[in-house]
Amino acid sequence: MVVGRVVAVVVGVVTLVASVVFGLLALVESAVLAAVKAVWLSRRVRDLLSLLDEARNYGEYALLARELDRLTGREAWKKDDGDDTLYDAPGVAKRTAALAQARADGDWMALVSLLRKGTLRNVGGIGNPQLYAHTYVGTKRVVEAYVREVVAGLRALAVIKPESPVALAEAADASAGDGSVAMASFPLAGGLALPTGGVITSSISNFALSTVLHGGLAPGELASFGEDTDLESIGVGRGLADRKARGNPFASHQDKFNFFYEVRQSYGRSSLLLSGGASNGMYHLGIIKTLFEAQLLPRVISGSSAGALVAAMVAVRTDDELPGLFLPHAINLNAFDSLGPGGTFRKIKRLVTQGVLMDITKLEACLRDNIGDVTFVEAYRRTGRILNITVSSTQTKHRSRLLNYLSAPSVLIWSAALASCAIPYVYAPVEIVEVSPDGQTMPWEPSGELWMDGSIYHDLPMARLSELFNVNSFIVSQVNPHVVPFLSAPRLRTTRLPSRFLAALGYVVTSEVRHRLSQLARLRLLPAVLAQVIPLLEQTYKGHITFIPQLGLSDYLYVISNPTQDLISNAIDRGQRTAWEKLDRLEASTRIERELEALVQALRREINSATAAAVLSASAPATPRGS
Repeated sequence: MVVGRVVAVVVGVVTLVASVVFGLLALVESAVLAAVKAVWLSRRVRDLLSLLDEARNYGEYALLARELDRLTGREAWKKDDGDDTLYDAPGVAKRTAALAQARADGDWMALVSLLRKGTLRNVGGIGNPQLYAHTYVGTKRVVEAYVREVVAGLRALAVIKPESPVALAEAADASAGDGSVAMASFPLAGGLALPTGGVITSSISNFALSTVLHGGLAPGELASFGEDTDLESIGVGRGLADRKARGNPFASHQDKFNFFYEVRQSYGRSSLLLSGGASNGMYHLGIIKTLFEAQLLPRVISGSSAGALVAAMVAVRTDDELPGLFLPHAINLNAFDSLGPGGTFRKIKRLVTQGVLMDITKLEACLRDNIGDVTFVEAYRRTGRILNITVSSTQTKHRSRLLNYLSAPSVLIWSAALASCAIPYVYAPVEIVEVSPDGQTMPWEPSGELWMDGSIYHDLPMARLSELFNVNSFIVSQVNPHVVPFLSAPRLRTTRLPSRFLAALGYVVTSEVRHRLSQLARLRLLPAVLAQVIPLLEQTYKGHITFIPQLGLSDYLYVISNPTQDLISNAIDRGQRTAWEKLDRLEASTRIERELEALVQALRREINSATAAAVLSASAPATPRGS
């Protein structure tokens, strides 16, 4: 027992020292980047970068980013379709041309074949993150044209009726064109004076994200759709003309639905994964706010530790309720108000006497206040969001579990989130509880097993999400304090040298530490307590798209502290700015996926409506002859 208390104290001291070291590293990185910016960049570019940091919404950010791309020659890079070092430019261009030709000719059989075998997430390497590392916003025109043409082809097929095929008019529906508009047509909130002159006003809230990213929408083209969208309301079929087509690809309405469903399954789906990170987990709220407002928030959401807390609060709220979560004082923190002064002494005393820093009953009260007594399956049925929470067993042979409406339908969400937040030596491990068929709460595991921090073994449960929900694109919000210093990339995109140097340094340090600790663990030369660190080092902490905030010294010093309203508000603002930097890439990478989802849902509703109508017609009493 005494040894355990000593180890707990040592771990607390090491955590504090590590926090200070990482915080100082963050300050050094910021200073280096500021010096590079002052020496290497022109004054005009520096002014634009300053305005970029002060942007009030994504509309302003995107406009300034486009201007920076123009001034630094990135626009010319986007138009260079001969550059095939990062992806198969000729191959992607050929695919685009083939799709466009089949659509223009009304050759639906060929279009179905091309889309079925070619609608892949990373076809020709278009998912290469380096395609978005050279610019402040947007990417190669060849890539953008391919995505637009796939969307146009899907919409053209969606309006074909099995009994009455139609074809596209050659002169209409230029959905694969550049659709460019003047910069003055971009909407901004409040009004922004550009360095190039002129003031732009109005609001961005009612405009699709594609308007800002790609310079305007083609006729009938929208960026994303809601759950209740029907085919006509989203502009599908606009510009179509009745003329003879080269064969109908669909034998029936069910056959048509099956095509879109199978293509969607083949394409896969995206998931948002929220990492652990103690108090830094509040940055997740800013990421989610930005994705929700841009209609880019995935239905599948996973959270570990602090990420589980945020994911749970999101998953129990409908789309109408979610905006309220980001308002000031929306999160109830009353559970922490009764703590009173003397927090540091109280934590030290608890660490020595109980082996943990903080009282988990306060966190439980906070979770119940903000989540309620809702089970996984109840939340799924109410909101349609697929919540996943990782928890780790205190029994090493059991390792971790991923809880969701399939694996733990009757588990209370607040209970799962509480267990996932139980960081060793910070919070005590807890039981997970579920609701029995008669409405009573009971332990989830009859053995009385205790559960703790979900990020120990699976901060980002990618493999399990792939197995259960067909996820093959992982969007990560990473705020773990021991991970961010080695993953974060400089925001300065106009020079590659600092970025490459810091990335290489981080890789060398992390790989060397990981390798040496693994060797010691295998030789049984590592103390049991330190051996628990190995799983933290061997995990993958990045996704296909990873949002990483710029953490400062204060973020490390107060990483283990109770949340406050000021901390939450600041984290939401900084989280939003972090999301803006990669929002263009997220929109482009999920556009086909969102289109397929919208069409599948619309076609499913059509089939269900037709089936219901047929049933009603068959059950209606026959009209008497002569009446």
